[in-house]
Amino acid sequence: MNLGEIKQNIRAVAQDVSEYSYLWSDEEIVQYVNEGQVEACRFAPWILKSSSLSLGETRSSCQITVFGTFGTINSISVNNVNIISNPVNYTVDDLTTAAILANEINDSGYFEATLSNNIITLKPAEGNGSLYNNMIPIINSTNSFTTVTPFLGGVDGICRIQLKNNVREYKFSNKILKIEGMYLGLEQKKLCAADFQNLNESQKKISMQKGAVEGIIYGMSNDSFYVSKIPTEKNFINLTVCYMPLKSLRLNSDIPEIPEQYHSKLIHYALYKMYQKNDIEAEQMDISSFHYSKFMEEFGDNQFAAASGRNNQMFFFGG
Repeated sequence: MNLGEIKQNIRAVAQDVSEYSYLWSDEEIVQYVNEGQVEACRFAPWILKSSSLSLGETRSSCQITVFGTFGTINSISVNNVNIISNPVNYTVDDLTTAAILANEINDSGYFEATLSNNIITLKPAEGNGSLYNNMIPIINSTNSFTTVTPFLGGVDGICRIQLKNNVREYKFSNKILKIEGMYLGLEQKKLCAADFQNLNESQKKISMQKGAVEGIIYGMSNDSFYVSKIPTEKNFINLTVCYMPLKSLRLNSDIPEIPEQYHSKLIHYALYKMYQKNDIEAEQMDISSFHYSKFMEEFGDNQFAAASGRNNQMFFFGG
């Protein structure tokens, strides 16, 4: 099912089908469906598992340069989606117009816009690293002097970490729930892992030597690790991980990342949240509890979810 079909099913079950008097907005339902995907992965981390995604997500970016002091920017389309929330009128100077345009882009929620003088840099929402590579935003405007560059530079995923000369500390993607293995370079040498707190002083000193990486040290924080030894040349680490959805559902055509046989459970999760709404007509805790139980029948309230998802802790190597 795609998001549009899931929304239709949710409204049908809730008998919330009159668009002129919805008890729950589309925005609320989409938020709950997205939350349901994340919770499904936390409760059952085996749902999304991969070692084929390259890491350190780098979002693709493009630039819009604003010129001119007359006319209106009616829309900016990327992949057939208008990414501004309202038309923008040109003002008396380029810088002001660019600032207003950047605000409208940020308000629409599809892209992140940052500003330097009259140049806007666009990046997609997290989880869309390379999706827009080579696309060129289409500007519908009464002024033809505003220019754009194509999206470039995006790198997907969560499972590859590029090592650098003499750099010891690296970050995990915040999408990773569980790490089952880490492997060095093309030869895929499996790396051992050690908790920093379990090392004695001599081991800590050895781990600070330079040379070919032999392992990783975690436990200093929840989102980063040290390599041991410190690399003297460029290389990379591949990870086998269980992970959370890489991008949020937004458009009706978007399809959840979890396998299709679990899509119906997202309906139960959304209804569980919907019937908790603090509204005299919407709040029905008994119905909410029923739908939560149907969601949990599939995924179960296991110890992994309680430890990792709630406390943002990292689990290594099947631990």
